[in-house]
Amino acid sequence: MTNIYHILIAEDAPVQGKKLKYVLEKFEYKVTWWINGKLALDELLANPTKYSLIISDYQMPELDGLEFLQEIKKQENELIKKIPFILLTTIEDENIFFNSLEFGANEFLNKPFRAEELKLRCKNLILLYEYQKLIEFENKDLNTELQRKNEILKENFERLERTHHELQCMQEQLLTASKLASLGTMGAGVAHEINNPLTIIQNYNKKLRIFLDDDQIDREKMISINETISKGVVRIKTIVEHLKQFSDSDLAKKEVLTKLNVIDLIDGLKDFYGGLLEKYNISIEKIMPEIPFSILGYKSAVEHILLNILHNAVDALDSQEVKELKIVAYEEISNNKQFGIIEIWDNGPGMPIDVQKKIFDPFFTTKETGKGTGLGMSLVRAYIKDCDGEIALRSKPGETIIILKFKLA
Repeated sequence: MTNIYHILIAEDAPVQGKKLKYVLEKFEYKVTWWINGKLALDELLANPTKYSLIISDYQMPELDGLEFLQEIKKQENELIKKIPFILLTTIEDENIFFNSLEFGANEFLNKPFRAEELKLRCKNLILLYEYQKLIEFENKDLNTELQRKNEILKENFERLERTHHELQCMQEQLLTASKLASLGTMGAGVAHEINNPLTIIQNYNKKLRIFLDDDQIDREKMISINETISKGVVRIKTIVEHLKQFSDSDLAKKEVLTKLNVIDLIDGLKDFYGGLLEKYNISIEKIMPEIPFSILGYKSAVEHILLNILHNAVDALDSQEVKELKIVAYEEISNNKQFGIIEIWDNGPGMPIDVQKKIFDPFFTTKETGKGTGLGMSLVRAYIKDCDGEIALRSKPGETIIILKFKLA
C-alpha cells in the first residue's frame, strides 16, 4: 500500500485518536484527525474528493458517530455519500450495531481493535470504494462518449433525412423530365392517335353541313353522325386524360400498388406509340395470353417502364431495313411462385457485351449528344424495383429482348 489514500478520523479521545493515526500512517495511509464529528464533517465538506475512508468513534460531543454518519448520508454529493464508514465503540450494544448498519455504516469495530484487523478492513473498504469510483468514472466517460456519438448519429440521421428528401425531389424531377422526354419522342404517335378521331369528326361535320344545306333532315343519319362524332370526342378525351395522368407527378405520389390488367395496360400504350410506329414503318406483333392476368405495380411507373423500353427499341430500329417489334405477355412459375412476364423484342443490331454491362448505369448512353440523357434505363430499373419486380436483358446481333418480371396480382 502506498501513501495515496486519505483517511478522515473523528475521535474525541486523544489517546485513541493518536493511536489510530499512528497505526494507519504505519500502513502508509495519509490521516487527518479531528476531535469531534462536527469538525470532521466540516473538513469533509471542504474536501469532498480527498478521502477514501472515514473512521468515527460512536461517543463524541456535538455530533456523535451515528449523527455524523446521518449527516454524511444527507449530502447531495454522491461522492461523499459513498465514502466507506467504520464506526468504533467500546459499548457492546446490539442496537448501536444495527442502527449503524441501518444508517449506512460499512463496518462496526469494538475497541480495543486489533491493528491487523483494522488494516484488512481499511484495505478492503478503500479498494472497493476506489474501484467503484473508477467504474463510475469510466461509466461517466462512456455515457459522455455515448451521448456524443448519439448526437453525431442524430446529426447524421437528420442529414440523411434531408438528403433523402432532396433525392426524392430529384427523383420526382427526373421522373417528370423523363416522362416529358418520352412524350416528346412519342409525340408523333400521340398526334396520330388524336388526329384520327379529329379527321372523322371533321368529315362527319362536313356531311352534317351538307345535309343541313340541302334540307335533307334524316333522323337516322343524324343520330348515326352524332354517335360517330361522340365516339371521336370520347376517344380524344381518353387520350388527353391518359396524357395528363402519365405526366402528372403529383398523381404518381398518390398511387398505390394496384392490379394492372396486362392486356389493357399494353393496349392503352397505343395512345403514345401507335402513330410513331406507322411513321417509321415499324410492324408490331402482340402475343397476349388467352386468359388475361393482372400484375402488381404502380400504373404510371409501369407505363413509364414500357414506354422507355419501346422508345429505345424504336431508336435501335432506325438503321434497319425491316423494322419489327414484338410484345409478349405470359405467366411463369419460379420457386413455387407465380409471376407475370412482359417481353419486348426488337430486330435491331443488338448490343455489344460492354454496352449490356453499362445499360442500366445512370447517364450512360450510346446516343448522340443532345438525343439522350442516359437516365432512361437507370430509371426503368429503379421503377421496377419500386414495383417489387425484376428486369433482365438478352441481346445478340439481330435482336434484343428486355424481360420484365412482376408479381401476379
